[in-house]
Amino acid sequence: MANRRHKSDNALRPALKHKSIPPVMSAGNPLALTTHPDLYLIIISHQNPNSETHLLLSQNIVCSLSRPFKRAYIAAVTHSRKFQVSGEDYPCIRLDWWHSDALVIILKVIHHHPDAFPNIEKLDFKTFWGIPATLETLQIDLSRWFVRYFEYWKPKKLEYGYEPWLIVGKVFDCDEDYARLSAKIIVEFAGWGEDGGWLKGPEGTKMLNSDEDLKMWEGWAPRDIMEKMKMEQERLLDEVTNCLRAWYRHVVHLKTSRQGVCTCSPVDDCVIVGRSLIQRLKANSLIHRSHQHVHYRGSVVDLRRILQPTEAQLQRMFGSFGYGRCKVYDSMRHTIKEVDEVLTKVKGFNYDGTEEEFDIYSLCRSQISLPWSNGQLGILAAVVVLIFTVVVIFVWSILKALLGGLCALETII
Repeated sequence: MANRRHKSDNALRPALKHKSIPPVMSAGNPLALTTHPDLYLIIISHQNPNSETHLLLSQNIVCSLSRPFKRAYIAAVTHSRKFQVSGEDYPCIRLDWWHSDALVIILKVIHHHPDAFPNIEKLDFKTFWGIPATLETLQIDLSRWFVRYFEYWKPKKLEYGYEPWLIVGKVFDCDEDYARLSAKIIVEFAGWGEDGGWLKGPEGTKMLNSDEDLKMWEGWAPRDIMEKMKMEQERLLDEVTNCLRAWYRHVVHLKTSRQGVCTCSPVDDCVIVGRSLIQRLKANSLIHRSHQHVHYRGSVVDLRRILQPTEAQLQRMFGSFGYGRCKVYDSMRHTIKEVDEVLTKVKGFNYDGTEEEFDIYSLCRSQISLPWSNGQLGILAAVVVLIFTVVVIFVWSILKALLGGLCALETII
């Protein structure tokens, strides 16, 4: 298992900021993780500020394993921040920690506490992925001690709600499906670049063990990976929207030059389909008469879905036949082809800096494939079976009638 690459001290300093503490405070019954403690730690849950965990630790153990803890300890000693237990003063560190439960588990492990390792079935994923996140922040290389939990959750890494696997995979040095997961998030999640740092998951997806809509905080992935994912998502949206706007300008040109008519249908089918597509593009603020550029905030998958009705209408009207002489039809087919060419090269990123390319259909085919396309073979098979059944019944009826006639003739003779 590869050694963890330490971040700079400055990058980790905010994680261990502590609130102002009076010079001496007294406590009730803190949990002692060692028989000879010389450091008092107060952990405040970032998700539940009213919850505090009080621990007595060995400063030699935590400071030797974690440079951020060593800095915090030096600050506590320098500023005489102390906590009093049974009349004895201890240097005190006070942490506001996002993964407070995971931090307690790690501290128990490094102090060899008998209750350090919880049962696999009792450790939910939210607490589990907080362990590698905390190890990464504290710069402690103890991932090998938690491998059994890693193997237990590994099969779910591509399921909705398990997006923090981007942190887990990096800390446990596992690149299996890592790039695929990052690519799925790039095309399926929306809200990139908006204030708040939350990304919205696909419609209908939920948070783990909750009825809340699926969201992903940007901190659930390594910072460098998240920046690359943002850039890739922006590239895909820009290239696809440029294709759609280029098509709209072409349609306007055909209309002004009096070529915007359908030459393959007497009822202007292509023109009707084209108008419907323009209305959807305008409804999503993708095109404007004033040619203003508005950044699309939806997901890449949602953007591709805008073309689905057009694709379905063209297939059902014309099947697989080409109508190259109809400029309206040809322009729509060409645009759909251009968009799909862009989306066949979605970049996914590994934690080691390497890249992989994926076709969007291999990432989320069920979300963007036409129902008609998915069922074409099934429908064709059903039609063939139905025709065959009708033919068999018809032939059997004729044979039955002929045999019945022969039997009647034999009786008469």
